Amino acid sequence: MLPRLFLFDLDGTLVDSAPDLGGAANDMLAARGRPELPLEELRVPAGHGAPALLKRAFGIERDDPRFPELRDEFLRNYVARGVSHSSVYAGVRELLEGLREMGVASGVVTNKPHELALKVCDELALTPLLATIVGVGIPGTEVKPLPGSLLKALADLGAQPEAALYAGDSTTDGLAAHAAGMPFAWVAWGCQPEAPEAGVADFIAREPADLLVWAMRRGKC
Repeated sequence: MLPRLFLFDLDGTLVDSAPDLGGAANDMLAARGRPELPLEELRVPAGHGAPALLKRAFGIERDDPRFPELRDEFLRNYVARGVSHSSVYAGVRELLEGLREMGVASGVVTNKPHELALKVCDELALTPLLATIVGVGIPGTEVKPLPGSLLKALADLGAQPEAALYAGDSTTDGLAAHAAGMPFAWVAWGCQPEAPEAGVADFIAREPADLLVWAMRRGKC
């Protein structure tokens, strides 16, 4: 049978948000009179969220006493930017629509704060195509590679791990999927230029349409 649910990472998988994530870090540099960094230097860190971007821009780690304040400033800048320079990857809408026509529900599970995940999906008109959106900060969620957020999405929709799939652009996504008991597809168009560690990806998608083919193949297994 076809999978009942196909879950996706958000940044670097469904949405190219690197220009706004990187821009939020550059706004912080500009406010301090420091030169901005080229987007291409920020694209890979953007795929790992605020901690990686702050490390690239300011050389700080999570345990630095300045980190909480800088993270809050980064999030304020990012919220102010919205999705002004972000875009849905080509072929993603067709993928989500194709899954819906097959009777497979789609959802998002991301390490982005939950309210920001909702905002991005709303502003890019993805919400009507999604059965659930799960970001961190609400009960039952965990930062990937812990599986809690994926398990919450499954529970919210009454789906079992063996009847679901997950796609993302990083090893972290794959580890979370496997910890939740789900097959994982790595997407080659995201922020991470290198494929995940050996054994992490059950499938590699070069373009969104490949994920539709994978779902159909899983239904024949």
